[in-house]
Amino acid sequence: MARMTDRARTRGSRTGARARGNRTVGRPAASPEWLPGSPRTLLVAALVLVVLAAASVPVLNIAVYSPARTVEQYLHAVADADAGRALGLLDAPNAQWRTLTDEALQNAPSLPQDIRIAHTEVDGDTATVTARANLANSTQELTFDLVRLPATWGLWNRWVIRADDWPHLDIAVDGSGTAEVNGVTVPVTDGPVPVLFPASYNVGFSGDYFRADAVHVDVTGPAQTHEVTLEPEPTDALRDAVDEAVRAHLDGCAEQKVLMPTGCTFGYETENEILEDPTWTVEEYPAVTLEESGSDLRMKPAEAALTVRTRERDIVTAHAFDIEEEIRFSMTATVLVDGTAVRIVPSQAGKTLAG
Repeated sequence: MARMTDRARTRGSRTGARARGNRTVGRPAASPEWLPGSPRTLLVAALVLVVLAAASVPVLNIAVYSPARTVEQYLHAVADADAGRALGLLDAPNAQWRTLTDEALQNAPSLPQDIRIAHTEVDGDTATVTARANLANSTQELTFDLVRLPATWGLWNRWVIRADDWPHLDIAVDGSGTAEVNGVTVPVTDGPVPVLFPASYNVGFSGDYFRADAVHVDVTGPAQTHEVTLEPEPTDALRDAVDEAVRAHLDGCAEQKVLMPTGCTFGYETENEILEDPTWTVEEYPAVTLEESGSDLRMKPAEAALTVRTRERDIVTAHAFDIEEEIRFSMTATVLVDGTAVRIVPSQAGKTLAG
């Protein structure tokens, strides 16, 4: 009996051991509030991102949102002929500046190259940045004054370039209220014209009746006013228009059946009795050459010729006879241009020739 009990205990012990051997031992179950996507997990992740962002602000303000970076962006915008991007880095750009356009920069003879920042000095909310760039095969040192605006979202610095002392072109054009700056037409009666820098500009004037050779200007810094004086010269189109006006004037004179045509600079004088209406024929039109005379534009004196035909009676002998006389005279005129209209005011160089 005792043996049976021992064997039973032994089997029981073995069975229990096998049962314990088959039991799985695992980690404690995770709390639901820490599962991925749970509110507490998301909150902690957000806090971590905020801490990381706050820690990166000083680094970004030094490396990315710095005065030097603003100047560098501005110079590259000018180099890319992107006037809009360049203007966005100024503190108070004037949208009415007609020369601050992509077209004015795209047509520039030279734009900055090899841009590099040389020195930066920060004093509170202001800064001065010195940069170097090549313009027209010459290295230029450029100085920019900047001001710090309220930070974006209260974190990142915003530096902009002060534009109160901006470079200008002071253009004077004799006889015109406009000029062309790198192909862009601008008014010159409104005062000096602001321009972006560093850049090169060709300032000229080209109209139907007048044109002026372009004057080259390199603008390399702020607070500069470049005086440009243009002296327009008459074009072939104006000479042709004056020639047409002169011919029309003489043709109109020749249509008058009188010895002294009204408003004309020639005539035929005689004391004899005129028996029939005189007729005039233009034999030679004057060659038109234009010249400046003080503030006026004039046609140089040139010879013209007309023939008068009539019949007259001698007041002494009563003899009647036909007259055919060539009248030669030197003609000049003041030229007046109003927009596209060309008008002449004729005058005679010398005395009227009489037969």
